[in-house]
Amino acid sequence: MLHQKFIGTWQLKAFEQRGMENDAAYPMGSDCRGILMYDSSGRLSVHLMRAGRPFFSSGDPFGGAADKCKAACDGYISYLGHYEIDEELKTISHHIEGSMFPNWVGVTQVRHYEFEDKDSMILSTLPMEIGGRTGVSVLTWSRVA
Repeated sequence: MLHQKFIGTWQLKAFEQRGMENDAAYPMGSDCRGILMYDSSGRLSVHLMRAGRPFFSSGDPFGGAADKCKAACDGYISYLGHYEIDEELKTISHHIEGSMFPNWVGVTQVRHYEFEDKDSMILSTLPMEIGGRTGVSVLTWSRVA
């Protein structure tokens, strides 16, 4: 069953944004890190992080200077919610219930999916703006569990 192919924990291998001229960019760096989890009850969680974000001067997660807070926020994307698969369209819809980016709360984001094999998956977005640049984000994932 198709639903079973998604269930598990996936590690990010690549996050590339392809612009309207099909040129590639790496909005969170070529060494972006991430994890994606789909469970059997239809829940999901996604975390993407730019490597090398600057540390805060204290151990307080709410105590960073404005520039460090901005760098931390600009270098992190996360959201949670539930998902729905459309086998005919080859899409998976992420119904976002909570997000670091408040504008995504209550939004549904559609991803086209492709399985290279049972442990490798590619998700691509519809055209969207990231970092002031519009394009299709292509995320390559590898199953870890």
